[in-house]
Amino acid sequence: MREQHYRNLEDRAAALSSLRDLLATATDLVICSAPSPLVGELTPELDAALADDVLVLLLVGGEVETSTGERPYPATLVRHWERPIDFVTAASVDYDRGFYTEAELHDSDGQAGRALRYRDQFFGDLQLNTMLFAWWQRSSELYAADPAPLPTTHDSFFRAVIDAARFLREDQPLAARIEGRTTDTNEPATVDGEVINVRQSIISPATNSFPIEQSIFVASTDGVVSAGSQSAQVEDLRADRVEFYEP
Repeated sequence: MREQHYRNLEDRAAALSSLRDLLATATDLVICSAPSPLVGELTPELDAALADDVLVLLLVGGEVETSTGERPYPATLVRHWERPIDFVTAASVDYDRGFYTEAELHDSDGQAGRALRYRDQFFGDLQLNTMLFAWWQRSSELYAADPAPLPTTHDSFFRAVIDAARFLREDQPLAARIEGRTTDTNEPATVDGEVINVRQSIISPATNSFPIEQSIFVASTDGVVSAGSQSAQVEDLRADRVEFYEP
């Protein structure tokens, strides 16, 4: 069984310190939601994550002073939720760790409350899906960084989908070599060819046909092949590794 732990935090300063410590441990993915006054206090950890090539998705609540297209905060993708009354501070880190509170961590005179920090694969998946496919979808895109320069290789299919979506959104030609296993027979398989479509809901505009769909479509010599993550059910291929290059 994977490591599990749970920690309740009642003190505002301790909760904020715990959140910053959690962000500092990220090695692959951070999804963070926070009211705009708090984001400045998290900037050192978010900057460090970006410097370590961590994918950072940031959802900001409340008022923001920036125009669409400029990078307002240190993150790969930034979205804005205008209604702070519904907002919480939360973070999902590397798929199995997280933080959640409704306390106003940025305001010493604000609402106090309990914060939870945990390590648990089940709750990590639950929080990740909630943040991505509920909160993220209700917000508007403020900023999306340019994709990694070609050629590039991804072991994370989630990151590959985001990069592919950004290339296709800018009408930039893209080819892929995807290694994985067939969904129906679990046999090793590789597909190579031009990327002709991506279905996802992380980058605007959303192109998915159902909420959690994340797929890359490649025109190969054997026809169009769809690839999904290692838990894919409807795609032709469950991807282990994705290499992008110029066609």
